[in-house]
Amino acid sequence: MQSSIGAVLVAVLALGILVRPAAAFEPLDIKRSDDRAANWVIEHYDKNLKSFVQDGKPVKDVMTTAIIVTALNRHPHNYKEVAGPFGSEPVKYLVSQIKDDGSLAEPGADEWQAIAWVLTALKATENEKYAPLLPKLRARMEQLGAGKNPGDKWKTDDFNVAINADSLRKQLAHVQALEKAKTKEVTVDGKKVMWSEVLSTNIMKLQKPDGSFSDSLELNALAIELLNQCFDQYEDVD
Repeated sequence: MQSSIGAVLVAVLALGILVRPAAAFEPLDIKRSDDRAANWVIEHYDKNLKSFVQDGKPVKDVMTTAIIVTALNRHPHNYKEVAGPFGSEPVKYLVSQIKDDGSLAEPGADEWQAIAWVLTALKATENEKYAPLLPKLRARMEQLGAGKNPGDKWKTDDFNVAINADSLRKQLAHVQALEKAKTKEVTVDGKKVMWSEVLSTNIMKLQKPDGSFSDSLELNALAIELLNQCFDQYEDVD
């Protein structure tokens, strides 16, 4: 009888079926994921072309560039312009796109959103020399959004994440709403947890072994910015 019990125990150990506590969530898990994603994006910068490169071509899209600039400047490693050409050249490109009236030379399909990201990117650099451009951009946004609520389409109250532009932008809008309401915790399965744990966990499980979330630089940058916001919540805890 003893030998039978021993055999079963050995089999259980071999299969790893013994009950073990689940790994506890740590805020540094967010930073590790954020670091890997940022490294993947930075590796796609070409010094000779002075641009990020996707599918073998320079990225010359204002909104994509602005999202990348925002994500890297707000990253825990603080990738500002002084970090190198990958930090400074994309900002120069954004500035070159801004006209005197605050409009963009090549805004793409959604000018309001493109300007919103350029405004956010320049603010994220924390470089005072861009301060005179900000009122122009805000004025143009107000002009384009008059009588409308352009940001309403991204409202959501859940933490479901998919690696596509609509889902990631919805979660960014969700984070902004939570921060505006000064909400730090949400209820999950009857327990209070920090929203950053819920959101970051849903994002990190979608990360690939190479650190990316997608072949798209824009989607990776959006995911990075969400991780930045999640990590910031723990940095702000007294």
